[in-house]
Amino acid sequence: MIDVLIADRDPQTRQLLVDILVSVAGYRVRSCCGSLEQLDKALVDHSVQLILGELKFQDGNIQDRIWTLRSRRIPIDWIVVTAERAYHLFYRAQQLGAIDYILKPFPDSRLLEALYRYRSMKQDLMPDIPLSQDALDAVFFAGNSLRLQEEGPAYYKVSHSIIDTVLQYAKSQGSSGFTVSDLVGTDIVSLSTARRCLKRLEVANQLEAVPEYGQLGRPRNRYRYRADREEQE
Repeated sequence: MIDVLIADRDPQTRQLLVDILVSVAGYRVRSCCGSLEQLDKALVDHSVQLILGELKFQDGNIQDRIWTLRSRRIPIDWIVVTAERAYHLFYRAQQLGAIDYILKPFPDSRLLEALYRYRSMKQDLMPDIPLSQDALDAVFFAGNSLRLQEEGPAYYKVSHSIIDTVLQYAKSQGSSGFTVSDLVGTDIVSLSTARRCLKRLEVANQLEAVPEYGQLGRPRNRYRYRADREEQE
């Protein structure tokens, strides 16, 4: 099990990161932090293998903390998820050993890919086993492409009754559509179930998802029922 510390100033973004991370087998969220002070405390209270999140906080830059961890030879990996686009911040993160650098707003698939790649690295590359080119290629290249076909059934698993209920709700919203928050607010489903159900309906071409920009973090999708699909049938 890979224990993760999630760090971001915005509580909604932290929850989004949690939702994506817990959908991938082999990961566990140990703590969520909104400041460096909280991060310092979490690192004392919990043993983690991975820090996932932002660069800058009101009380400082997480890169300074990563430098301290590196100087103490504490083996914690780091995936950056940030709105910071300055090259010097990316370059410093790279020098400090960041596993990946993901820019907001980002699609779920981009973070999922990073998580699959990191999990593969932890499984296939061991400190006490000599490296092989095949193992390295599996981590960094085509052998580690996004594995939704392999893991999709578990990720999208949801009961037929819930799918039908959500579909009827989508029809009732008409052309105005709805967001995940709207759906969760009806108490039909929980947040995590709503995301799985909506993704399954989107893949089945029964809903269309239109990104709405201008929000903090990822773009927010507005979902609409595809009435044209009924006409085609």
